[in-house]
Amino acid sequence: MTWVRGVIAVVLGYVISQGLNGAYVYFWYFGDRSIHTALLFIITAVFMAVVGAVSGHVAGRLARPYGNISGWVAAALIAAVTVGNIIADVAAEPLWHKLIVLLVMAPLVGIAASRAGPLEATPDRV
Repeated sequence: MTWVRGVIAVVLGYVISQGLNGAYVYFWYFGDRSIHTALLFIITAVFMAVVGAVSGHVAGRLARPYGNISGWVAAALIAAVTVGNIIADVAAEPLWHKLIVLLVMAPLVGIAASRAGPLEATPDRV
């Protein structure tokens, strides 16, 4: 049953990262926000780094012995969808936002999952 936890961890890592990314895009690009592009770039990079670390940590802790694998699978899924998004050019956010997701958030999902470590094993859950 641990492989099921690994699959759930991949899905949850993807849903958390892309859900927060979507909320961020909706807030900044669909809202009537007036902010300098350089400042928005910095805010976006920091926010996507935090989102990547949090979603990777959650995935790594949930997948337990397969945290490393699950985190990098979720990161690859995020990267593949982002590359498809760049190629299709169908999203509302600018190209630099997509590149931040690809180059900052996706790798941090895998790194955070690798470093999350397993939950403490109990005698009934070995």
